[in-house]
Parts: sequence; C-alpha cells; structure tokens
Amino acid sequence: MLLLALLLAAAFPGTAQARSFALEDYFQPSHGGFYASELIPASPVSGRRIAGRALRLPDAVRGPVLSPDRRVVAFGGKNFGEVVRVDLAHMRLLAPVKVGGNAVDVLAWPSPDRMLVLTGPQESKWPAPKTLRVVDPVAGRVLASRPLGVVVATSTSAAGEAVVVATKPTHVGEDSIGPAHVAIAAPDGAIRELVLAHVTAGFDTLATRMPGLAVDFAAQRAWVIGGGESVAEVDLATGAVQDRPALAASTAPAKPPHGTGTQNATEGPRRMAQWLGDGLVAVSGYDGAIVDYDQADTPAGLRILDTRTWTERVIDPNADSFTLAGGTLLTGRNGYGSDGRRRFRLPTSNWWVQQGRLYVFANRHHTQLRDPATGATLRTFRKGWNLLSLFDV
Repeated sequence: MLLLALLLAAAFPGTAQARSFALEDYFQPSHGGFYASELIPASPVSGRRIAGRALRLPDAVRGPVLSPDRRVVAFGGKNFGEVVRVDLAHMRLLAPVKVGGNAVDVLAWPSPDRMLVLTGPQESKWPAPKTLRVVDPVAGRVLASRPLGVVVATSTSAAGEAVVVATKPTHVGEDSIGPAHVAIAAPDGAIRELVLAHVTAGFDTLATRMPGLAVDFAAQRAWVIGGGESVAEVDLATGAVQDRPALAASTAPAKPPHGTGTQNATEGPRRMAQWLGDGLVAVSGYDGAIVDYDQADTPAGLRILDTRTWTERVIDPNADSFTLAGGTLLTGRNGYGSDGRRRFRLPTSNWWVQQGRLYVFANRHHTQLRDPATGATLRTFRKGWNLLSLFDV
C-alpha cells in the first residue's frame, strides 16, 4: 500500500491531500420532473462514493470551475440559465446567479467578482448560437454580453483569459457557414471579437466546417486550423491576424460508411488542436463525406505542427482525434510523445482521461488507472461511472 501511495503521489502531485467530488443523477419532481445532479464526496482515484455529506443541486449541471480561493465550485446549469454555486467547506448551496438563456457553461472565474460564461438554449440536435457573458457573481448580475454564433472551440488560461471560436451570428437551424469569428475575453472582462477572412466555420443541413483552436497564452498567440484552407495565426494582444499555409491533405483511406442515427450525415472538415509547448501544436480530425444516407470519414491523422518553422510531421495517419494527458498524446490504443515516438500501446481503445488521470476500461467490470507518461498500470478497481465527473479540490 505504501508503494502504491508513492506511485500515485509521483504521478498525480497533491492527490493524497485533495478532497474529491463527483456528480450523480437524481430525479427532481419539480418542473414536470427531470434528472438533476447530486454533488457527492468521492474517492480521489476511483470516483466511488464515500462517507460524507452530499448535496442535491437544483439542476443538471456541468463544469466544474473553482473560485480563485478554491473554496467555492461553480457549475453551469443545463435548463434554467443559472450558475449553480456550492460552498465546499460547508457543503451548502449559495444563491444561484441568473445569467440568461437555458444552458450555461462556466469558462473561467479569474477573480471573486469576475466570471466568464457561455449561455444558450437547451441542447438539441441542431447546433445553437451562444452568448459570451461577463458576470459578477458577488453582485449576482451580468456586466457585459457578446452574442456569438455556434461555438466550435474554446480555450481558457489558468489566469482566466478565454478564447472562443464561433460561427457568424445566426439562429438555430439556419445556415451558418462563413468566416470564423474569434472572441477574446480578458480576465478583467473586456471582450474583443475578430473575423477570420480565410478560415471557415459553420453548419447547414448537409455540411459542417469546424476548425480547431490551439493557444499559447504565455506568448499571446492562437492558431485557428481548418481543413484545406489557410491557418490563421492570431496575436491576442493586438488582434493582428496572419494567414499561414494550409496543412497537408490526409493520406489515409476513408473509413467505411456508418449510420448517424437521428443526426444528418454531413460533409466537410472537422479539426481539433492543442498547444504542446516549445512551439508545437498537435492537430487531428477528419473530413466527412456523404455516401448514400450514411457518413464516411477520412482521418486527418495525428500530426505535430512546428509553428516556428511551419513544418508538420504525421505521427499516426489513421487517427481522427486525440487527448493530451501527462504530456502524452492518446489516440486509439496508442500513446505518443510530442517527438512522434510511441510510448506505449493500450490493450483497448476504451479509455477516459479525467483530472489528468488515464483510466482504461479493461473489461465490463474493472477499470485500470494507468500512468499517462508510461502506460504502466498503477491500480485496478471495479468500474464506476462517477469518475467521469470526478474533480479534486
């Protein structure tokens, strides 16, 4: 047990001292009945419910974002346009902050009287426009609002600066394909908006264009990366935009056509991007195509873009997504370093990253906690879904 504790402490600094919480569903009979969230004390590794006071929240929520002093947690409510706040020391609800719309995403809480949120209608199959708002949670009021289109990517710094990529302003269900918009929100609540003339974002009935976003907040640089078009390099301090050459086309074959359920099959590129440090950006995604009524996707591959020399290297041509954990790029069953070398191969592609921890669902009954840097198994325990919402304080 001592060896296990030392391994966990080395892999996840501060875990032993942290208090951990997770969310469970419960049925709330008001408003015609719906499932809301219960905040529960949880094991810091497995997410399993442990002894201690739990708190039923008034809405189904997502988040969390901690206050600057880490004593209060804020969640975005999904139904009533509220920020739900909990005093964690006393496990009690604070007054909700009405911010508008129905569904709320809390982006950042940089200071006691400044919070950045996105608000919009309840989620549905149709992408919906959102509004970026600056909120004073102390006074309980909205200080500024900036209507946006459909949000396709966000990135937030530890200091509370947020960058949001969205489509042009539109209404639910309308054609929104056009030049991508970038909103930059400073920790003091100031908002600026730029239009990227050569990067496209948006949705219509049969087409989707979703660029990825990578941000180096230390250097105040952002890259908005679409498929088959120029990359926009944005100076966050001045708002200047420089067009950089498009990334190379995919060399992978298309995957077999697949059904899309209640969603429409769509064509067009979707990209995701992540700043890695040292001038490097990871990029992946896929190009969608419609085959009869089904969708066939061509992977863009997992590639590393060196923004200093504007050169790229494909390290997994068949990847269409990735997750960064512990300096490792996880895609499918493989874990890669930013140098392109494969660090390990997992027994399954059924895994989840939460709070920087890598959980591998080894079978129907058991979950493995693995070191994201090496792939080594640190612990095995019975599967529980609370770890999907686990967070540490």
